[in-house]
Amino acid sequence: MTEGLMRLLSRGGGMNTTILTYHAVDSCPRNSDPHNLFVSPHTFERQIAYLSRTACITSLEAAVTGTARAHPAVAITFDDAYSNILQHAVPVLERYGAPATIFLATAAIGASFQWDGVSTCDHSVMNEDELEEAMGRGMSIESHGHGHIDMSKATYEAVVDDLIASKEAITSITGLRPRYLAYPWGRHTEAARRAAADTGFQAAFGVDAPTAGRFALGRVLVTPLDGQTVFAVKASGFYLALRWSRLPRAVYPVVAPLVRAAIERRAARVR
Repeated sequence: MTEGLMRLLSRGGGMNTTILTYHAVDSCPRNSDPHNLFVSPHTFERQIAYLSRTACITSLEAAVTGTARAHPAVAITFDDAYSNILQHAVPVLERYGAPATIFLATAAIGASFQWDGVSTCDHSVMNEDELEEAMGRGMSIESHGHGHIDMSKATYEAVVDDLIASKEAITSITGLRPRYLAYPWGRHTEAARRAAADTGFQAAFGVDAPTAGRFALGRVLVTPLDGQTVFAVKASGFYLALRWSRLPRAVYPVVAPLVRAAIERRAARVR
């Protein structure tokens, strides 16, 4: 039914390319993952297999430039550059011939990085050798800033300093200057967007907010809570528009499940 859902939605005029955002791909008990970062390897492979049947998995560059070779198109990104991406996600992407982009916070290279101290699961970030291996296996390395600061709260000058440090570190490791930035925490302000442009980035991305220009491009967060139908909606190109619709907040929780049910029924009829 979810494949029918993707075909149905793709005919309805969704955005050209959906950019999906993952964090960790590894096994982690639910009570040790309060931020819903860990998608299991089994679920990740099922999702990539689904996308390979229903969409064109394209590069981030093609998503930004609008040059994906077919539609609907989906780009895969990972924030924080956890080592488990290399262990569990990259082999799956290789099997399906799928490109992906890893956004690296350079201060955490080779360290253990998590948003707080409550999780017991592995938050090891790739070291330089692992980053080079990921590149050799088809992954692109781009910037997630240097110190993973909240750029929506930092001054313009602080963001500029952070981004310069990030660009220098990535260039030293990869030999390539990063072109794209994923704002840490997915948040940004006019000052942060200006800093990204002034430090030479070509585009920058938030999370779970609609696109509002080249330095505020929208991405859709994938979490371990997403079932197959929710994942299909998230990959369809309609998710951000639905989430940020003008329906009053009091009505949305009631209406959204009804809309999803109606979509599923229609999708079942067009299989």
